[in-house]
Amino acid sequence: MRSWRNVWTLFSYPTYYYYDVLRGLEYLCAAGVTPDERVAEAVGLVEKRRGKDGRWPLQNPIRASCTSPWTRARESPAVGAPSASCGCCAGTSRLIDERCLRVLA
Repeated sequence: MRSWRNVWTLFSYPTYYYYDVLRGLEYLCAAGVTPDERVAEAVGLVEKRRGKDGRWPLQNPIRASCTSPWTRARESPAVGAPSASCGCCAGTSRLIDERCLRVLA
């Protein structure tokens, strides 16, 4: 069982389900905050999690999003079959990659 204290350090999708370190950094970027030593630990965590292939892992997938009718209808040709393109089932996620690149820019 995961501690609720550590869940915020795991990269999650969909973004509305958990507040994670990426969400916090995205808010700061959107607000135009200039990074300083107060966000250095969070930025360091994002940089550290980057894999050798240049991608970031999806560490906290919300499985319910794969089984929702909305995701199945949009992403999967076979109703009920989870799709890797939804970003929920794969080890890495294009959506997580995009979020990480955005906060590191």
